[in-house]
Amino acid sequence: MENQATNHAPAFIQHILFVETALCIIRRDIGSPIIIKQLARQAGTNECTLKRMFKQIMNISIYQYVLQLRMHKANQLLTNTQYKIKDIAIECGYESFAGFVTTFRRYHGFTPGEARRPTGL
Repeated sequence: MENQATNHAPAFIQHILFVETALCIIRRDIGSPIIIKQLARQAGTNECTLKRMFKQIMNISIYQYVLQLRMHKANQLLTNTQYKIKDIAIECGYESFAGFVTTFRRYHGFTPGEARRPTGL
């Protein structure tokens, strides 16, 4: 039984490395379109394995992780800079301004414009 666990350890470590590599690439390229097939190739594995291992290790899908990262970045830029909202959309990887606004509102429960307005004053 111990031998079986030992035999699987190197594969699991390799899977962790695939996911770690993918995380670095996603963070680095968050403003660009993320194509999972290309991401998997860059991470040194195939699309199916990366999706499965990412979900298993991160407890979130690649798509959900990218969305979370983009929405956090967008909210930070909206509240801490005076960049135009359309420029923030591009910076966060959205080609469509309308798509960005819709996604932001669904994710946060308020629009990007509302994120800029002072509260409680």
